[in-house]
Amino acid sequence: MVRAILLAALLAVLPAAAGAADCDAMFRDIGAPAYKGTPPPHEILCREGYVLSHNGDTKVPDWVLELLTPDRITGRADRNALGNPFKPDPDLAAGQKPHAVLKDYRKSGCDRGHMAPAADMKWSDPAMIESFFLSNMAPQEGPQFNRGIWADLEDQTRRWIDERDRLVVISGPIYDDTARDSDLASRVKVSSHCQKEMIGDDVRVPTQFYKIVYSPTRNRVVAFVLPNRRLKGMDVADFRASVRGIEELTGLDFFTKLSARRQETLEARKKPMWRH
Repeated sequence: MVRAILLAALLAVLPAAAGAADCDAMFRDIGAPAYKGTPPPHEILCREGYVLSHNGDTKVPDWVLELLTPDRITGRADRNALGNPFKPDPDLAAGQKPHAVLKDYRKSGCDRGHMAPAADMKWSDPAMIESFFLSNMAPQEGPQFNRGIWADLEDQTRRWIDERDRLVVISGPIYDDTARDSDLASRVKVSSHCQKEMIGDDVRVPTQFYKIVYSPTRNRVVAFVLPNRRLKGMDVADFRASVRGIEELTGLDFFTKLSARRQETLEARKKPMWRH
């Protein structure tokens, strides 16, 4: 009870952003993702545990980047002690930027899906609290996606940390109507509570989500694209994708700090699933 009261007090006074040095450290290995062509209206928001680009048109982050290390996924921070910590992003609200609010998700049929998961923030109460800002959320299908295969992929990413000293993880939405007509679409259950273009006050619903996991020490990458649908009983390995394919779907450029040759090696083809 005492811990819960202390966390509630912390939530009320938490600073809205981490320092620029924290973000520089997260970009150290591969650089920041960049928009190809004319970028949309967006805000780069730096937090203790992640950095993101929030899209003012969609009210959803275009990308969220984390630097994961073994010590960051362990600790005493506990989401169950936070009560209901979801809240609008204080930076966007203070600046009157377009942003999602709690009522946008209410009765929408969509979950508030973390891009940087709370379980990656066990090392710090403030970092975990920041993970519940709605700027880190996107509308996701519920039990059989957000709380199913997407959570499985997040768990798998944390298990990979055991064999690596750090991982760079980038997650975000894809808006691609052709996904509904793909070969994969015939293999997944179409029925969904979250199959709509918008919820609330023009918060856009992604058709798919991507996650890119990169090991700087091994120079290896594995990437995934998952339809925002009920995917009960399916294996995350079935949804492996190439980084280049994700770039084409999102209009983003990843691994911007690496040489063209290294980018080609990492991005051009779908990579094997990591087993350990």
